[in-house]
Amino acid sequence: KLAETDRSGAEWRRQFEQGHKASSEAPDFGSLSTDGISQEAKKRRPGSGYGLGLWVQLRRQWSILKADSLNLVFLLAQPLLIALLVGWVADDAVLRTFLCVVATLWFGCSNGAQQIVKELPIFRRERVCGLGLHCYVQSKYFFLGAVTTFQALLMYLVTLAIAGIVHPIDMDGDEFRAAMAERLFPPIEQSAEGDSSGQVEFDVVTFDDPAEASQGTSAAAGESSIESAMKEESRRAESMRVSVVTKLAAFFEIAHNVMEGTAPVSGQGRDTGLSQALSVSHVFLTTIGLKVLALIATALVGVAIGLAISALVQNSTQAVLWVPLVLIPQILFGGFVVTRPEMAPTVRLASVAIPSHASQRIMDVANLYGQTTPRMTNRTKYAVFLTPGGDQETVEWEEAGETVSEKYDIVSEHNNSWQNLLIFPTSAGEHRHVYRTVRGKRSYDDSVEQRNDVRYPMGIVYQHMGPVVYGTIALFLWVLACYLATWVGLILKQGGR
Repeated sequence: KLAETDRSGAEWRRQFEQGHKASSEAPDFGSLSTDGISQEAKKRRPGSGYGLGLWVQLRRQWSILKADSLNLVFLLAQPLLIALLVGWVADDAVLRTFLCVVATLWFGCSNGAQQIVKELPIFRRERVCGLGLHCYVQSKYFFLGAVTTFQALLMYLVTLAIAGIVHPIDMDGDEFRAAMAERLFPPIEQSAEGDSSGQVEFDVVTFDDPAEASQGTSAAAGESSIESAMKEESRRAESMRVSVVTKLAAFFEIAHNVMEGTAPVSGQGRDTGLSQALSVSHVFLTTIGLKVLALIATALVGVAIGLAISALVQNSTQAVLWVPLVLIPQILFGGFVVTRPEMAPTVRLASVAIPSHASQRIMDVANLYGQTTPRMTNRTKYAVFLTPGGDQETVEWEEAGETVSEKYDIVSEHNNSWQNLLIFPTSAGEHRHVYRTVRGKRSYDDSVEQRNDVRYPMGIVYQHMGPVVYGTIALFLWVLACYLATWVGLILKQGGR
């Protein structure tokens, strides 16, 4: 505008001086008093309210994320690539859940580790303008928590999809479908009016007039046709529902949970831990809900740890270096690399305070909920859990030109979860070997239904939710502790320390 006008600098100066001659009092720029600012003006000031400040922070973070297309692609590629590797390499269901927990913690830490330290100048300026500490921290928690949760759920779903192709569950699909059809749509019991053969007696209707009889026959035929069509439609709907249930159970790797937890309970039901069979919807909601809970809670803990690191370090380089130092204990103490019974007492005590251990306990309960306790090995210190039916596999090899074979008990695909939840660590190995005496020689059994160092005997349906309560409380305490650490770090940072 200055370049387009013909007015000189002297003319601009003259206009400015003339405009201010009418003012009798000059403003006092040296005073810090805010008495002249009305309360209404204070309310309209940007950043003066928690809700408005939180909304502005969330919008800004979303705008920054959208503006960096390369970073957005990287955030999406991370879970997809890791899911592809985990689903392809890991043939153990518990290993897949454990790797998803560790990867989720990594996502959260990486997303939050540089968020605060790299924008300290902006934070200090906005702090002077009225930005609240809690508003700032909570905006990071909400936004990064949502991003990390999305990454975790996407990774888990893709992992299941890849694992379903590469490592399908070992179950008879036809048998499972038939069982689900029977449990979702149990057969209708015959009325008490039926005879002993199950046939129901009907009253005979007679017609005196042949025309009336003909009309009655036509009407009955029409009703029969409509009834047949309705029954056919009902059968199709039932078949569709059974198909959906079986596919979802196979996809989420809970087919055994649904099959065993919903099985009809016999007269000995109380001995197996069930007074009545669980419903299909109950097993679905509990198992899938617990896994989602574990991933969401883990994502929030990862973000909380990352933000605490970012608020306490001096620069971005330090933040990046701290992330692997935080993640390595998550792998060692999580309960998969070294199961809980195999840990030394001091290690077991320390693992209680590790987020991955708490998250994996929730996952362990989700893996086992509704399943029956399987058979156990007889001659090992730490119990190895086998398949409930005692299935065996045959291994063959060539030796000295002859084919040699051996039969081995098949280990449960949730063996690690059974170990972490059912074995008493302090009494591991304290059991007598079961054997039979044949012609004066001891013949040891390979597996048993009960051991003294295992919580439940074979056949008990697992429903114990204690580890879920412990895991949820532990993860909540981690979020709370990291929030306080972030808050203290920001108080120090706003003063330039």
